[in-house]
Formats: sequence, structure tokens, C-alpha cells
Amino acid sequence: MNRVVLLLLILFTTNDAGAIELHPEVVAIQTDLINLGTHKNVGEVFERHQSVLVENDLDTQSRDLIHQFIATYFSFIGLHQRAERLYQFGQSISQQQALDNFTAYDALDEITTLAKQNKLLMVNEAHHIPKHRWLTKELLIRLKSEGYSYLALEALAKKDEQRINKQGYATNQSGIYMRDPAFSELISIAKELGYTLVSYDKYTYDREKEGAENIINKTFALDPDAKVIVHCGYSHIDEKHKLASVLAAKLNIDPLTIDQTALLSTHITGITKVAPVVFKSESDQYWQPTGSHFDIAVYWPKQAKIANRPAWYMANHQSRRLDETWCNNTYPCYVEVGKNINNAIPFDRYLWLNPANPAYVRMRPDDAIFVYDKSGKLIRQLNSPFIK
Repeated sequence: MNRVVLLLLILFTTNDAGAIELHPEVVAIQTDLINLGTHKNVGEVFERHQSVLVENDLDTQSRDLIHQFIATYFSFIGLHQRAERLYQFGQSISQQQALDNFTAYDALDEITTLAKQNKLLMVNEAHHIPKHRWLTKELLIRLKSEGYSYLALEALAKKDEQRINKQGYATNQSGIYMRDPAFSELISIAKELGYTLVSYDKYTYDREKEGAENIINKTFALDPDAKVIVHCGYSHIDEKHKLASVLAAKLNIDPLTIDQTALLSTHITGITKVAPVVFKSESDQYWQPTGSHFDIAVYWPKQAKIANRPAWYMANHQSRRLDETWCNNTYPCYVEVGKNINNAIPFDRYLWLNPANPAYVRMRPDDAIFVYDKSGKLIRQLNSPFIK
């Protein structure tokens, strides 16, 4: 992981921006992320972010951080494609050179088959791309019957570990990334399935070592036969230098490590599947980028849409088209969907930018819809049941 990404993670976890000299806009955007759960002026924040993105008086590191922060904010408010376009990284591979003699297979099927033979599965994510959490959510469902019972989460705040395991849902205190509705849904599904959630990350000089010790002490030390899924960021699945390598050495096992970030900047033609895929040769070898230290690279083909939102996000959920009159003809118009449980993360968030583009939200039968103008004033509340 480069120092910019590490700095981003430190900022999200410690909130101690004052300890590091940063551009004022970096600090301001970090504050926007922290305040998202309680401040509803998302339209105003979006407009300010747009002006920051065209600012020219920024050094390279500040610009990179700002793009990461804003991309993450976009992902939290339902602007998934904007988030992916704004901050792109990873390897851009030559398809002809790198993927000759490899065939695309369904990632969930392949990972599930391999994980059955293992006791430690590690899946990474890019923190501004919520669809990476969808993959882990689906694996949780498939692997519960295979004996997996622990989910260790880099993003879970230690202070909320006990509460979240008892109450079964994420709140604003669960961790910055938990404010993403897709991450919150992962948490709810995990608890419904009976997984024990584990907080392990600690930002110290020995971060990887201490993280590994925390995972072991809360899982394998309690149950030597445990099966554990670790959901982490970026390079922590590296089996030579990072968390995965420490766990492997301490446990004397070979973890199954899954990467979703290496191919983010690559467009691969000829993929007919819409679900994420992995590439496997006739000799059952999985494709990896040169010099990588993980087992399998996952590629996400171009995603279909359901109700004008990403299919992975909307599938198996009821959708409701937003009515232009709800926004009092003032845009951007911010919408939250949820049960209004104390401090809980909404089931959906969406910033409606243009009434010319039909907008939809996902919801459960007993959810309510809350509509805010760009200053954060509640202008409409529609309580369930109202879906025909």
C-alpha cells in the first residue's frame, strides 16, 4: 500500500488530521465524511466538492487525497459510477499478452469451491467501491453452511464491536466505511446468518502484526477449528509482506487471498458474464498480475442496471421511483431510506442531481423515505406502507 492510501486509512480511523500537515480542503472533506450520518446538507457538500475538483492550486498528494475522499463520499450517497470514475488505480494490463489461454469463470463459484477446503479466507476492497462489499456478502451466505462463523473487518471500530454483535446493525459509531449502505447491509446479513463480527485493525508501527494477533485471539485461539473470513482494504491480502503473511506464519496455514483492486483500471472485452469473474487456465491456474502475492484476482465486468442503479446493489430488493414533487423542484435533492432506528445507517442513500433522469431508491416493506433540500432541511417524509 502506498503512503497516500495509508494516510487515507489513518485519517478515517483516527480523525486526527491535526497531527499531520494537510491541505485545508483535505481536512474539510474528511469532516464531510464524518458528518454524513448527522448532517443532511448533502447537496451543498456535493456542490462544494465539485468546485474543489476543478481547483488548480493543489499539490499532487493533496489532489490524490481529495479525489479519494470525494470518491468515497460519492459512493456513500449512491453515486457509484462517479466514485469509480473519479479515483482510478490498479494495473492496466494488455489483454492479449496477459490473458491468453485463460477463461473467465464465475468468481463466487470458484472462490466458494476453494474456500471449502480452507479455514481462512481474505477478501480485499477499494474503500470507495461498494460493490467489492457485495462479493463478501454473497460469500458469507454461501460459506455459512461450510463452517465459516467469524467475519473480521478492518473497518469495524473496536468501540462498537460488542454493540454491533448484540444489536446486529451498523450505526454512525461503527466506523467511517460502515456508513456506506452496502457495507451496512453486509453487516446485517452477517448477523442474520449468525457470524461473529471481529474488530482487529490498530494503527501502530506494527499494524499488520497487531492486527493478526487480534484476529487470532478473537477466533482461532478460542476455537482451533474455526473458519474465518477477513474483509480488508487493498494490499493487506499480500502473502509476502502484509497481514496475510503474518497470519500464515502464526497459524501455519495458507490463507486463500482474493484481490478485487488489481484490475480496476482494465477494461477486458469479450466477457459475457455480468457477475464478477476470475480467469483460469486449462491447467487450473488462476491469473495473477506479475509480481503479486495473492491467490486470485477478481475482475468486475461492466455492470447492468436495475431501476437506473447498479444491478448488484438493487437486485432482490424492491425499488421505488422518486416523485419530482417531493423535492419541491429544487436540486440537488438528497434522499434517505430506512427505518429511522436510532443512529442506524440508512438502507439507501441517493443524491438526485437532475430531475430529467428518473431516480429510484431501494427499500424494504417497512422503510420510510426522507427527502432533504440541499441545505439539509427535511422537506418530505413518506412513511410505510405506501408502496403499491
